[in-house]
Amino acid sequence: MATYNFDLIVYGGTIHGLITARRAASYGMKVCVLEWTKRLGGLFTGGLGVGDFTPGLTRWGYMKLMLQRIASRPPYNMTDGSEQKDRSSIEAKEAMTAILLDSPNVTTVVNAKIRTVVNNPANNAVQKIILENGDIYVALHSTSDGSYEVDLAAFAGLPMRGGRDGQPLYDEQVVNPNANGTMSNLGYNPGFHLPENFRGYDTRGDRFRNQSQPARPGMRIGEGAAISQSYGWRFSLKKFVGNRPWVKPSGWGPADVNRIVDMTNKSSNFASPPDGSAAGGSFPYSVSARPISGTVAGEAGRYSTNGTDFPGIYTDGWCEMGYRQREIKQSKAAIEFMGACWTWMDSPLISTSRKNTLGAFGLPDDEFTDDYIEFPGFPGAYYVRDGRSIIAQYRMDLKEIARNGAGKFNPSDSIGIGGYSLDIHTPYLFTRPDGLVQKEGGTDYTESDYGIPLRACLPKKSVCPNMSVSWGLFGSSGFRSSYRMEETVACVADALGVLHGIAWSTNRDIHQVPASEVQAAIKALGATITV
Repeated sequence: MATYNFDLIVYGGTIHGLITARRAASYGMKVCVLEWTKRLGGLFTGGLGVGDFTPGLTRWGYMKLMLQRIASRPPYNMTDGSEQKDRSSIEAKEAMTAILLDSPNVTTVVNAKIRTVVNNPANNAVQKIILENGDIYVALHSTSDGSYEVDLAAFAGLPMRGGRDGQPLYDEQVVNPNANGTMSNLGYNPGFHLPENFRGYDTRGDRFRNQSQPARPGMRIGEGAAISQSYGWRFSLKKFVGNRPWVKPSGWGPADVNRIVDMTNKSSNFASPPDGSAAGGSFPYSVSARPISGTVAGEAGRYSTNGTDFPGIYTDGWCEMGYRQREIKQSKAAIEFMGACWTWMDSPLISTSRKNTLGAFGLPDDEFTDDYIEFPGFPGAYYVRDGRSIIAQYRMDLKEIARNGAGKFNPSDSIGIGGYSLDIHTPYLFTRPDGLVQKEGGTDYTESDYGIPLRACLPKKSVCPNMSVSWGLFGSSGFRSSYRMEETVACVADALGVLHGIAWSTNRDIHQVPASEVQAAIKALGATITV
């Protein structure tokens, strides 16, 4: 048990948490980054090798420096200042270490699980973070939450918004209900209301891809289930060379094999060709594999994925779980996924074409060798898209990102811009009497680029005067389906680092710094804040 004092404490060793820390450190602040898992970098270094840039978004600051560094090194060797969008975890980790972990003012601590947070009784400011191991971290000036789970804010008692993946039903306001008033999402797209070529009648809630919630009789028509929005992994893979074989998990038995075969055969979808393309699934649960690190599509080399969401079936309410429960749940999901892949390769009831597609790939033999979940090569970063967020001074919603006659959203306190397409996923699947599965929900909003206000990152001063939040800023599930891009959040996080640095260096609290000061500083660093 020991006590440590820092000017700024950032909870969450994600890439955006580290960026907030590094930027604040550039002002001279002594910063500590606490991360509850055993690894740093979040999804950026954790398997998300397929980068989805927001169209039109100009990256700046530390995120841009990292992407440029990756591009300047082998195998890309770019000399024109280009940014490398797709990359391996090895490349991402090297850039993170060189750009973000180079300052003596930044201390990182992993396996930092919070036991309790002590607030100042006079003003609710976070004073101390006490870890499960008894260590005490004192925030001399301020704090920031960069975690996917928004744990620091929750432990500090801030009012929270339950995210789509943290609650049983998707209850956001209905804007355009159908004739029966049964819409479950913020819009209407008739194309999302047609039956798809799923086979089988799902009475158990475990046969359909990306499904997060168990079946609930009477939810809509027959037995329905909410489709998963986010949870899962983004895999690094190797094709043909340097790949680890899919292995049989300990305790995996005939009942498990039968369950996977049943799930595979009864959830086939014509929209998921088994070719490993961006649109198809090279794994049992709609994971697509794309070439990275100079690999030519279809040939031997490194690949990455932009799925899978299947493990969400095990992780409802992830953010509200204790740390140990999260670890148990993600291990169970990893075992299920590995077991499914082994079953595909081993069972005579799985087609040869599926075996050939999956068998070409394997987990890499040179990535995640010490920071894996359950199996070497298995990514250690678990993907949480919309677990929860704080209730701040401003709530971002679809009205801010819809392209309409009112024009684009440019708040006076904008500290960043977003604009990625609304990737909301169909909220519900339900079975029909004819045995097909019908989707319900969707959006018909045409999104636009939008400004991101500082107010969305700050709780009211009376609630907590010394905390900012990057990933978990205040926004609806519809908004967060766009905002969630790592590069977008990273730029907002960089601006928050500027906020903390200015406040500390001028002996003010973060609420006393006008947005205009932050805007001037980040513009000088190359930021774009209007659309």
